[in-house]
Amino acid sequence: CVVKLPDINDYWSTDIFSATRFARKLLSRDRFKGIMKMLHLNDNANYVRRGENGYDPIYKIRPFFDFFIEKCHNSFKPYANLTVDEGICPFRGRVGFRVYMKNKPNKYGIKLYILCDAATGYVLNCDVYTGAAGNKDNTIQGIFERLCNNYFGKGHCIYMDRFYTSPALLNFLWGKKTVGVGTVMKNRRGLPSIFKTKKLKKGEVIFQRKAHLLACKWKSAREVYS
Repeated sequence: CVVKLPDINDYWSTDIFSATRFARKLLSRDRFKGIMKMLHLNDNANYVRRGENGYDPIYKIRPFFDFFIEKCHNSFKPYANLTVDEGICPFRGRVGFRVYMKNKPNKYGIKLYILCDAATGYVLNCDVYTGAAGNKDNTIQGIFERLCNNYFGKGHCIYMDRFYTSPALLNFLWGKKTVGVGTVMKNRRGLPSIFKTKKLKKGEVIFQRKAHLLACKWKSAREVYS
C-alpha cells in the first residue's frame, strides 16, 4: 500500500527502475501467489447458496468484515455529533450487488451505508448494501437500527441527508432517546401540508412543530426543507 507497482510480479522484479527488496526478502514470488490463490477467510463447507435460507452475500469475507467493524467501534469514542451517509468502494468484479452511482467519483462498486463521527470523519460502523439478496431489512429504519445500535441513548445527534430523513425515522430515533437532524424531500409522508402549497420569497422561513418534531422550510437560492 506504500509502494504501488502496476503488476504483482513487479514486486519481485530486479529492474533498477522499479525494484523493491521488501517482498523478495520475505518470500518467493511463486509462494506468495500460491498462498493468494488458496487464501480463504471463511469455511466454504458451511457456505449457503443464493436462494437458500440463511444466505449471506458477503459470507466469504464475513469474519474479516466483522473484525474490522468491532475494531472501529472499540478504538474510538465519538463526539456528540454523528452522521449517516452512503459511500462506494470501487469494484468492477462480478458480484450480484455491485451498483452504479453516477454522482460518485468512482461510479461502479459496492455501496456502503456508513456511520461516522462528524467532527473527525472516523468510521464507526458500516453496512454493505446487498440489494434483495440475503434476509436483511433494507428499509431506512432497518439500516439505522444496524448502524447506530451501539450509540442510541448516549446523547448523540445524528445528521443525515434528504435520502434518509422522514418524520417516521425521527420518531424512531426519538424512541431510542436520540436526536436526528437533516434535510428532507418535500413529498415525505407526515410533513405539514402548507409546505407544499405556500410559496416563499427569498429569505423567508416558515416552520411547524408537532411534539418533539420541528419542520422548517426556507428559501435562499431555492426552497429547502428540513
